[in-house]
Amino acid sequence: MTTKQVAIAFLVLYLILMGVGGAMYYAIVNAPKERAEIEAKREEQKKTEVKPEAKTVKVADKNQLDKATREKAQKEAEALAAKQQAENEKKAQELAEQQKKADREKLIKLKADIEGKMKVITRGGVTYYTHNRGKELSGVHLRPFIAENNGTVILKHDIYYYSALDDPNYGWIHGSNLDVTADGQTFSFALDPSKRRDKLGKGAENLTESYVMDADKNVEAMLKAVGNATNVTIHYYGQSDITSALSREDIRRINEMMTYYEILEKEANGDL
Repeated sequence: MTTKQVAIAFLVLYLILMGVGGAMYYAIVNAPKERAEIEAKREEQKKTEVKPEAKTVKVADKNQLDKATREKAQKEAEALAAKQQAENEKKAQELAEQQKKADREKLIKLKADIEGKMKVITRGGVTYYTHNRGKELSGVHLRPFIAENNGTVILKHDIYYYSALDDPNYGWIHGSNLDVTADGQTFSFALDPSKRRDKLGKGAENLTESYVMDADKNVEAMLKAVGNATNVTIHYYGQSDITSALSREDIRRINEMMTYYEILEKEANGDL
């Protein structure tokens, strides 16, 4: 081996030793630093990472917040609905009061109108409300009237048969039964002859038979039907019989009397 080759070999060996030494030096000097940096990064990462428990807590907090929001919204909706209902009830009550007042005023006016057509007589503390009637025509009539005494209102059922001397059918009926047909609906009543009042006029120029009694519910129903009917016939019979048709004026009077009776009842009961 020549001197030049030996020199080159030493140079190569020197470079290798320098490289190995440099690497070892670098590893010895920088390895702790790199480890420290790696540890620092890991610590930083740990700080920024969200632990599963923390996430769970945050999700729970969000659920609680959502529940609270829903409950608040529901309470607000319920409060609004309750307020609206209260306002609606108040308006309904106001409308009902207005309607009641209007109905009352209407009934008061109707009462005055009907009373203006009546004959009102007070005897012995009892006030009688009857219609102004002219001379009765021959036939049988229904003439209900009202008796009022200290706030007590009584509807009277008055059956009246009149026969004039010039009537071709002049004569007694001595009736004990009555059938009233109002627009095809018939009401039948058995009468007590002991309560019938027979009267012969002066010179026998006329004769009358009449029944006057307190009206029961059946009589009230019949009179209401008559007052609302278009065609009404009355069959009065006993020892003899007669059938009469009520005039439109008779029907109107009965309708007004029943209306007046209902108004007086409302007043007596404090409903007007």
